[in-house]
Amino acid sequence: MKVIPPQPMDFQLFAVPVSFNPAAVPPISFPAGSTVEVTSRMALIVFYLNPLPAGVIAGFSATPIDWLDSGGRPISRPACFQVVASSPDRVALLDINVASADAPFHLALNLTYNGQTYSSPDPTVLNKEDPIGL
Repeated sequence: MKVIPPQPMDFQLFAVPVSFNPAAVPPISFPAGSTVEVTSRMALIVFYLNPLPAGVIAGFSATPIDWLDSGGRPISRPACFQVVASSPDRVALLDINVASADAPFHLALNLTYNGQTYSSPDPTVLNKEDPIGL
């Protein structure tokens, strides 16, 4: 086992706005784009719901994230991610980046509106190669 001397911890915080409008196509969008690029060893990614159109009451579902393979098929949650907080208006995702090469992770955010679940188009978390080299 390789022992690495203590090093300063590199950490990133991402605040990703999520827009929802049931009349739009698609109803869920990401004004800032759909890829979060993680270049640090650890990151907290917070998806938060932008103010909704008048009269629309929606929120993140009880299962706020579905993980997908590159073809859009459901997969188990990758081990490097953990949902650490979830409420109707935000979801916080902890990412421990141990990628030995650039690794994309595809997901769908799930919102509930009028008893129906809506899933986002494919946002992606791109874990860049492990900056510490573990």
